[in-house]
Amino acid sequence: FILFSPDISFSNEKNNSPINIDPNVENYNLGPNLEIFEDNTQNVTINAIKSPKYNKLFRKSTESIPSFGYTDSAIWVRFNLKAEKEGIWILEIDQAMIESIRLYIPDKNGRFIEKETGVLIPFNSREEKYRNFLFKLPLDNTQKTFYMRFEAKGYTLQLPLLLWNIESFDHKVKTENIIFGIYFGICIVMILYNFVIFLSLKDISYLYYIMYLIV
Repeated sequence: FILFSPDISFSNEKNNSPINIDPNVENYNLGPNLEIFEDNTQNVTINAIKSPKYNKLFRKSTESIPSFGYTDSAIWVRFNLKAEKEGIWILEIDQAMIESIRLYIPDKNGRFIEKETGVLIPFNSREEKYRNFLFKLPLDNTQKTFYMRFEAKGYTLQLPLLLWNIESFDHKVKTENIIFGIYFGICIVMILYNFVIFLSLKDISYLYYIMYLIV
């Protein structure tokens, strides 16, 4: 055990082989393929995180949806992707209450393009306007290592990360729009119906019910 133990701290990067992205697959759950580092200081930068000092501190995820409870730490994750076909994929973070989410996309010069979203970013200022947080990931047949940084002060932090085929994601959104349209249509009909009854009977309970439906 002692003879083999020195390799343990470095095994997480060596074993983190890329996810080979098949264009025919709808989506991938990235949770089990993440490597995670918890920054208690909240001061570690993207340039520092790549250094050997921090490289060996990343640990392989053991959860489908990594969960950290209430934490003031900044959570860093990294994952490797390699696509069979060049194209854009959608990264969805299905967690509404995360203050800050930063994505670092590697470029051809060995640097990173930073993108940010989260609760602190006004909805109209977000690159992708959707109920969940989204990023577009450019993928090709070269292996790329992506880094992400999360902060969720005052909220429980979970990381349900789904990587979507863009056509499958568009289909999902259209289906959701139809379902929500039907739901809100039914609500509007109920509000109008009860309002007519209220005008006829002058029963205040119908007005309370209308207010309940609106809220």
